[in-house]
Amino acid sequence: MKAGPRRRRHKVGPILGSLIAHGLILALIIAAPVERPPLAPVPPVVEVMLVEPPAPPPPPPPSEPAPGDAPAGGSEPAPAPKPEPAPAAPAAPLELNAAIGTPEEIDALAGRVTSAIRRMGVDPNALLPRPRVEEAAQAFAGHDPARARQIVRRVAPAAVRSVSRRVLSDDALRVDAEAYVRAFAHGLKLQAERGDAEDVQMRLATDEGRAFMLLDAAVGDLS
Repeated sequence: MKAGPRRRRHKVGPILGSLIAHGLILALIIAAPVERPPLAPVPPVVEVMLVEPPAPPPPPPPSEPAPGDAPAGGSEPAPAPKPEPAPAAPAAPLELNAAIGTPEEIDALAGRVTSAIRRMGVDPNALLPRPRVEEAAQAFAGHDPARARQIVRRVAPAAVRSVSRRVLSDDALRVDAEAYVRAFAHGLKLQAERGDAEDVQMRLATDEGRAFMLLDAAVGDLS
């Protein structure tokens, strides 16, 4: 009966010893230092500032070559610019006081001009009655041909415009008209300087005189 408990004590002893041995081993394992690989050094953070490069300096202006110097490369110098042509001088105004041609030439001019006016369907005798001729004669005798033209333009404006357009469109008629007006006006000026007012009126009262007054009012716009 006493032998039973002794056996149990013998069985417990080895178990306790085994547990103690395992505990010691675990303690040693836990206490032992663990070797870890060294950490790689962290590089320092460097701030980088972007700086714009300075703008390049402007190129120097090209130097003008001296007169007679050839440019680089052996080529001939560029020709100098041609000066602009001067504007054409305006046409000289019509000089009504200049004498032109012989009496025969003036008579021939009068015939051509009077016929040309009548072919236009213009009747100087009907358009310029005697009172208007006398009024214009007084203006010419007083050395005021501009007032005489205004009288004719006021009395026969349509006829003056028609004659003016025809003279402008017909070079030959324009040459005859300007020559006839110059010659007739020159004769009137001489008579006015002598004080022959009646002669001025008598000359203007003819077919040739009335034709002159129409042409003078028409070509006076060209002067």
